[in-house]
Amino acid sequence: MWKLYSIILLMFAGNLFGDLVPTSLITDPHPIQRFNWSEAQEHLNGDLFYQCWGISKAKIRNQSLETWLLALTDEVGDRTVFFKGVDSLGERYAHWIKKFGASGSGNGEFCHPRGIVVDTTVYCSHPDSYFIYIADKNNDRIVRLYYNASQESIFFYDDTLGAGVLNNPEDVECISINGDSAHMVIADKNNHRILIYKIKNDLTYIQTCAYGTEGSGTGQFRYPNSVCIVPCSDSTGFYRIYVVDHVNYRIVSLLFNSSTSTVSWERTYTDETHTSRFWSITSNPYYCVYATDRFQHKVWVFTPGLTEILYKYKSDEEAFESPIDICIHADEIAITESWTLNAGVQYFRIVPTIKAFSPESDTFDALIDSVKINFKVCETAAYLTMTCCNDTIVDNQYFEPGTSSVYWDGREGSGKPAVPGTHPIYIRCPGHTVGTAYVTVKGTKITGEITDLHWTPTGNPYVLVENSYTSYNDTLIIDPGVLVMGHDANSHLEIAGVLKSIGTSNDTITFTSHRKLAPQEDSTYSGMWRGIVSNFNSAQSEIKFCRIEYANVGTEIWFDFQIPNNIIENCYFY
Repeated sequence: MWKLYSIILLMFAGNLFGDLVPTSLITDPHPIQRFNWSEAQEHLNGDLFYQCWGISKAKIRNQSLETWLLALTDEVGDRTVFFKGVDSLGERYAHWIKKFGASGSGNGEFCHPRGIVVDTTVYCSHPDSYFIYIADKNNDRIVRLYYNASQESIFFYDDTLGAGVLNNPEDVECISINGDSAHMVIADKNNHRILIYKIKNDLTYIQTCAYGTEGSGTGQFRYPNSVCIVPCSDSTGFYRIYVVDHVNYRIVSLLFNSSTSTVSWERTYTDETHTSRFWSITSNPYYCVYATDRFQHKVWVFTPGLTEILYKYKSDEEAFESPIDICIHADEIAITESWTLNAGVQYFRIVPTIKAFSPESDTFDALIDSVKINFKVCETAAYLTMTCCNDTIVDNQYFEPGTSSVYWDGREGSGKPAVPGTHPIYIRCPGHTVGTAYVTVKGTKITGEITDLHWTPTGNPYVLVENSYTSYNDTLIIDPGVLVMGHDANSHLEIAGVLKSIGTSNDTITFTSHRKLAPQEDSTYSGMWRGIVSNFNSAQSEIKFCRIEYANVGTEIWFDFQIPNNIIENCYFY
């Protein structure tokens, strides 16, 4: 037995909006991101593993603080290693570390133990009791250990589950049924199949299903080496079983009907390049599917049911060292790697993340169009709110992991079309922003002193925001086909110099209010904007073939007619 009182494991948030956020193991005097051989030598005065392999974590019930049990197998040392920890006031304390087992085939002995799972079911009305199942690979059996939380003791219980029918079991997983029984799944590697058992409340068990034969087609596996079982959120009594079919370079999603004890093939993800070696898989009802890749030293993340790849973690510069097993507990991921000077066991927090967040396209005409906004919800389903220009596009709406799209009609919160320019779009989940993208509204925003003195149709629409004016010595030239729009009741065009707004009979210039046009044309009325206010100087101004509409109280244009040189011809006022 090893006891450890000095190690403190401190969780920190890191980059709040990352994918998997590293959870450091902090020892005095320096932090540990990976608990490895060198750290075990420094802090425990001895080697902790020959090769850590399987990993599982569970919360311990009825404890005054957040207390947990972490169980790992040592595949080379033929033993299991247990950590008991306590989380308090943002810090994580390791209460003790114990080892159990020796090499052999008898009670309490192992020969290359691989997968491990802590069962949280309350059996026989004993909440202090936990059962731990271990795939004892070379002994062709599942070993069951018993952990008594109040006594903090670990015992051998039995090894008869799977006896006589297993051939090199690689992994074992279970899921509690209403807290008093469990479904168990075993990766029966050399028999190229999975086995499903039901563990009853009195700790007896029955094999309910065997599924799979050797091959690469539907219903077939080649040396499956990892399994995971998760209840389906939308169908009572149905479970998804994920299988790593690593020799076929694929991951399989199965549907298990517990009422009929039948399994159906749902879908697969196959690496057609054969550059990956999927090794272990985990999931739970609230998060995604996570699979280790020993060849590419990464973790792959999929949506439930393997419908979509979300991303791969980490970057090449931060690669794992041959990640082996992976488990999920609450909002944490734990991973075992090759046990070396620099690698071993890592922890990560799962944080809701938005990826691939962008409009399609990034520029649109807010007068007539809506814009499609795409985004990918990673890690976990979430309630999201999306806003742009003070307009709520999505309000606390539920989204499953995967790619989604919504549409924004291009209006501000006031109901007016958004002014031209580039605007941020924000996605928020309760408490913080998780994504920002940018969309450009077509056109030209005009406000304050006008410096662009030649308006052409390529800049349409020219949107006047509040007071827009030219200086006394300037000449503003507006070409045929230009659309000028006053944004609100205070918006107007003030000309102190010369205005040359000359359209043609076939291509007029329009001065109007800023509003939605067809097919969502807004209602119109006088006073939607103030109009043109001019005090033309002695140089000749010209307004020809112009349409001026919906300005202040029917007075769409006002000029100082005392200046005789101005020309207003073929204009239409509405």
